Amino acid sequence: RRELVDYVCGIGLDPEIMLQGRGGSDKGKGAGTASRGAAKSSNTPPENIRGWHYRYRLALLEYLTALKQMKQEDAVAKLAAIKGISKDSAKEFIEKSLSPTITRLKKPENTILLSKSNRVLKTILTGEDSDFINVLREKAALTDEPVTTDVKRLIRAPGSLHGGSGFKVVSVDVKALDRFDPLIDPVYFGTAETKIDLMFPLNMPLLGNNYSLVKGINTVPEAMAVFLCARGIAEYVGGK
Repeated sequence: RRELVDYVCGIGLDPEIMLQGRGGSDKGKGAGTASRGAAKSSNTPPENIRGWHYRYRLALLEYLTALKQMKQEDAVAKLAAIKGISKDSAKEFIEKSLSPTITRLKKPENTILLSKSNRVLKTILTGEDSDFINVLREKAALTDEPVTTDVKRLIRAPGSLHGGSGFKVVSVDVKALDRFDPLIDPVYFGTAETKIDLMFPLNMPLLGNNYSLVKGINTVPEAMAVFLCARGIAEYVGGK
């Protein structure tokens, strides 16, 4: 689960691997390649180079292009604000390396080397306080990390009951999703009258009806009693 979250969120990407050149014929090489002809005719990394190689280069291209469009003094100040980049280094990068790097990024067969001579670019990509990470995150499919990576949270089996609601886990076909009513279709318990002691007044729809409940003792359908007790906002009193 950790590996899946890292992938979809773009966590732990190695800049040197992401910026390796990728080209040649895409026949038999999967989604991570593109033909040299397509690459050379494009002004941005071609979309048929999928995965994080494409997303990473595109994010960097957007970041550097925005930097180029700024006034030089503003661009220098932006880079110099990143720990590890001095004003002199920032100015030299903008004057000598910025435009060539943008040009090379547009062709996926070009490898962008993060050598000592390209230290500013490496700091942009890996610096803890660099805002490049924000641009990169926009390319990610963010997920709920604590929930997804918790191995104690089991995937619920169809037909089992959800402990926090008393509703039944049901399988829903994508085509039937619009017709699915979460307050009717997964309700497992019946409509037998049941008394509960409610902590506060509330209005709640269930099984096609709307119920206005008061604080204290209420008589509700069994399914609602189970739901409210499972949510921790009511206590079971008894039957009729």
